[in-house]
Amino acid sequence: TIWRSAQNKGGIMGSKKNDSDINLIKTIKDMSKNLYIYDCRPKLNAMANRLNGGGFENTSHYDNMDLTFCEIENIHKARSAINSLYSLCLSNKINENYKFWNSVDSTGWFTFIYLLLKNADLISKLLLEGNSVLIHCSDGWDRTSQLSSLCQILLDPFYRTINGFAILVEKDWLSFGHQFGLRNGITKKNGSDDQSSPIFLQFLDAVRQLQLQYPNSFEFNEQFLLFLAKVHNLNLYGTFMFNNDKERKAMKAKDL
Repeated sequence: TIWRSAQNKGGIMGSKKNDSDINLIKTIKDMSKNLYIYDCRPKLNAMANRLNGGGFENTSHYDNMDLTFCEIENIHKARSAINSLYSLCLSNKINENYKFWNSVDSTGWFTFIYLLLKNADLISKLLLEGNSVLIHCSDGWDRTSQLSSLCQILLDPFYRTINGFAILVEKDWLSFGHQFGLRNGITKKNGSDDQSSPIFLQFLDAVRQLQLQYPNSFEFNEQFLLFLAKVHNLNLYGTFMFNNDKERKAMKAKDL
């Protein structure tokens, strides 16, 4: 089984315990061959989060638990990467082939895609072996949604159909609280665009890379993903305009 959460609160030294948390982890582990925890963040970032009351699992508090850091950077680095890529595509380097591709690499965008696909592959293999995996980042609604969705696409052909993909977005993005309003810049926190980030677009790009490798395994093609990217960016439907179910219900998003 795949499990999701936000970061735990181990304190500055990671010494705090929560019996309910420990018992839940033990129960999940007992239900399967073993339990692996994949923390989407770089380890250094996760350690820094301890100063703000967050943190990551202290393996000494759990029985035979394996913790892996995926080293995927945060929303701010993702925003910087796509801005660099956008500027590059508008520059004259696009006509200088070798310089252009070197510059593409330096934006860091494809490092994000590589790490998402690499870790989704590792997690999927663990699941196929009969293990359970808990995935989390800081809040559990950005990188966690990316990684858990990609795992399900790899493992279950239903999510590679048009209807299945729509259900996956509803389930692992909307219902789990991905803040589409903040991330696509419609709503602002403290009047700033600091929370905007192309998290969903990264996910679509990662799916496209899988399509290129396994073109006969998907019911939909590149045009479907481009359509989703367009309606996401232009806010054509209520699906991608709000931050949570409460806002969507209040604003009658299904009617927009």
